[in-house]
Amino acid sequence: MGRGGAAFVNVVMIFAGLALVLAAATPTLRARSFRALVDQASSDVETLRAASEQYFASARAWPTAGDPGAIPVEVANAFPGRSSLTHDEYSIQWSVLEMLEEREADPGSNPTPADADTAPDSVRPARVSEPVGIGGITLRSGQDELLAELLARYGPQNSFVRDSTWTLIVGITPSG
Repeated sequence: MGRGGAAFVNVVMIFAGLALVLAAATPTLRARSFRALVDQASSDVETLRAASEQYFASARAWPTAGDPGAIPVEVANAFPGRSSLTHDEYSIQWSVLEMLEEREADPGSNPTPADADTAPDSVRPARVSEPVGIGGITLRSGQDELLAELLARYGPQNSFVRDSTWTLIVGITPSG
């Protein structure tokens, strides 16, 4: 083999060695990249949660719900220099849901038995429904691994996954 053939073999060997090193490093690089993505998403969620809870503590109302990626005006100072909660791999949305919570009515409003033969203790207390506000953070992503990681981190008692969204319940408080 001439000098040209030996040089070619050396170049091929160098490229083969580099390919092996890259093949070995790729899973580690992907894992680091994924960890960074999870950390960034968790940081955004925690910042939004803390700012929303702080706002609720002072205003007795949740921040205004908005479109995906929109930072609620009431907590914008928690995200200095940022204009949205959108990342290449996810988008975060703040929402406020209302539900009705049933409770016993005040004692003075309980009905009295219509029949004089019925004991007053046999009448069930009146029930009333009150609106309750629920703060929530929804993260939308096409990466199922990210959604699963957030579910594992926050637990199924406080969060859930449906389709391509993960939702964290921030708090339940009486409305109005």
